[in-house]
Amino acid sequence: MQRRTLAILAGLLAVIFWGASFVAIKIALTQSQPITLIVIRLGIGLCVLYPIAWMRGALGGLSLREHVLMILLGVIGVAGHQWLQAEGMLSTNATTASWLAALAPVFMVILAGFFLRERITPGQVAGLGFALLGALLVAMRTEGLEIGKGNWVGPALLAGSALAWAAYSIAGKAMAKRCSPLQIAVYSMTWGWLFSLCLLLISGDWTEAFMFQPEVWWALIFLGVASTGFAYALYFFALSGSQATIIAALQYLEPLITVVIAIILLGEVVTTMSLFGGGLILFGVAWVERAGRA
Repeated sequence: MQRRTLAILAGLLAVIFWGASFVAIKIALTQSQPITLIVIRLGIGLCVLYPIAWMRGALGGLSLREHVLMILLGVIGVAGHQWLQAEGMLSTNATTASWLAALAPVFMVILAGFFLRERITPGQVAGLGFALLGALLVAMRTEGLEIGKGNWVGPALLAGSALAWAAYSIAGKAMAKRCSPLQIAVYSMTWGWLFSLCLLLISGDWTEAFMFQPEVWWALIFLGVASTGFAYALYFFALSGSQATIIAALQYLEPLITVVIAIILLGEVVTTMSLFGGGLILFGVAWVERAGRA
């Protein structure tokens, strides 16, 4: 019972770190370009994860084919996911980003049905509809439903980020038959970091890091240490010590944590439309997952 309690607390702490990460990204983007943010965040995160992976014997043992798959995971699910997220947040607030990130399980069901031929039940279709309607409402910038007047680039990129994370999760699930979750995290993050570093060096924007204010560096350190390094380690510990359904349920708290922190630190105003749309997303995701288990 004690290990199960510790596992749930570890999962909750990971979710808190991930919820706060949207606020930290918004702070970092006041001075940093998305690609610079990603390179620094992943670099710091790997400094945390590699010692953990070494102590748990999770380094080495991969075949050439598995390394190639890790490269694809790193480019699409790590670098691509984080670039779309950061780029989308340049024109979108932290709260909206967090609501739209919650769409990832919905995209996972769609991708699993398309690529893995997993059956999508009528209940899941209903849940998908609610979640996508919620995403539409969250993406609207005003209380009036003026679809043609909003800035849809940011929300579209954030939805693409959730899609990339869903693809990463589906592929990672298939890889888990041959590799441990910690191996997948470390190696895919390494390749994602190397790919992002190459893009940063080609762009020549890396010198901007010397001009960052202290609050930007604190945000980047938090993103690397807490929401990238420790959050992954805590999440894997949580999965090993408790039921996956319980840990998955904790992730419904993530957007709510973002809302509270964004109001306190960024002074964001949360509209009725945003809360209603976010509620529909969480309701739809919960319905999809419950219908899938049934």
